[in-house]
Parts: sequence; C-alpha cells; structure tokens
Amino acid sequence: MFLEFADRFEETAVNTWVGRRAFERRLGSDFQRLFQHLDVSIGVGRSVMRVLEEDKPIWPPDPVAYAALSLSVRALTVSHEICALLRAGFPQAAMGRWRTLYEVNVVAAVLGVGNRHTATRLNEHRWIMLARDRRHADGEATWPHDGPTPEEMQERLVRRFGPTYTGRYGWAAEVTRRRLGVAKPQFHHLEKVAALGGRSDRHLAAHHRVHADALGTWSSSPRTAPGTSVLATAG
Repeated sequence: MFLEFADRFEETAVNTWVGRRAFERRLGSDFQRLFQHLDVSIGVGRSVMRVLEEDKPIWPPDPVAYAALSLSVRALTVSHEICALLRAGFPQAAMGRWRTLYEVNVVAAVLGVGNRHTATRLNEHRWIMLARDRRHADGEATWPHDGPTPEEMQERLVRRFGPTYTGRYGWAAEVTRRRLGVAKPQFHHLEKVAALGGRSDRHLAAHHRVHADALGTWSSSPRTAPGTSVLATAG
C-alpha cells in the first residue's frame, strides 16, 4: 500500500510538471495574462450583476441582459478553473469542469433561439430549483429571507408559465415545444435546439468523470488508459 502511495505521489508530481509545461508551451508567454484577464472579466461581470440586482430604479433588470451576463460570468469562472486544472496537470478534472462550460454554452444557444420571455423564464427558474432542493433537504427547511418562500414563488410561476415549468429544464419548454414538439424537455432536447454539433459524446464522457456511477468508477481504474474516452473503450 505504501509503495502505491509513493508511486502516486511521484505520478502526481510528474503530471503537474508535464501539465504545466504543456499548458504554458501552448499559450507561450501569455498564460499569466490569460489568468489576469479572466480575473478582471469575472470581477467586472459580478460588479455589473450587483448593480443590476441592487439598483431599484431599474428593478427588475432587463431579463435578456441579466441572463446573458449571468451566463457569461459563469462561463468565465469555469474557464478560469479549467485553465488552473490544466496547468496543474489534471486533464481529467479539467474535462469534468468542461462539462459545465458546455452546458452553459447549450443554455446560451437556446436563449439565442428564444425570446425575451425565454430569458425571463430562465431567470425566474431559480425559484423552482430552490423549492426542489428544499423538498430533498434533511429536516424542516426554513427560509431566512423576507418576502415569499421558494414554494410560494413556485406556485405563482406555475400559474404564470404552466405546470411544465416545474421540470429541471422547464424554463425551455416553450422553445422545445415550438422547435421539437416536446413539452417536457430534458437536456438532450436542449442540445438539439442548440445544434452545437459533435460534442454530445464528450459531454457524456465528462458526465461520468463527475458522477460516482459505475462507468465513472471504471474509468478511474489503472487498467483504463489515461485520456481514453470511456465511450470508446467501454464494452
């Protein structure tokens, strides 16, 4: 066991060195500037979001601007994490974070084929997710804020947008119904609407890198070649 630990420590050190050299070689002398630009962009985006949230004369904020800015900040933050992981020599972990970046890209593409109401539905859908999380929380969930609870907001939003709004991707139901004839969309329906092309298999592979399912566990086995797609090698 201790020999395995020693081998693992050596492997981590080598991967870190190799990963950093490869990352810096790919970007040349601009890698530090990349991190700085990402930091600045994230900070500016968050500051603008704070203004939109706190400036009462323009409340509620423009739904399209708010949704686009929220997704941009999320994408920049995840990109920053991916770069840090690649530089540290953890490509599989970076692949797991890329999964989130891809999903943000899909959501942004769906917004692009929707309309202002689609952006509003996405922004307000946080109440649905909060109510869902509270249903699965241990013990009795309390709401420490003033105003309506997530459950009360969910009732209002369902009356406004219909019962399909309570689905995990219910905010996109109007778009998928119009484009695909699907009233209760799942993520693969959003992918069809987004039409990004050729990335679904990578998303599935990254999905197993994130979750503790059997295929993800198998892909971590020493017998699995590093960097091999679990979709290409499973069978």
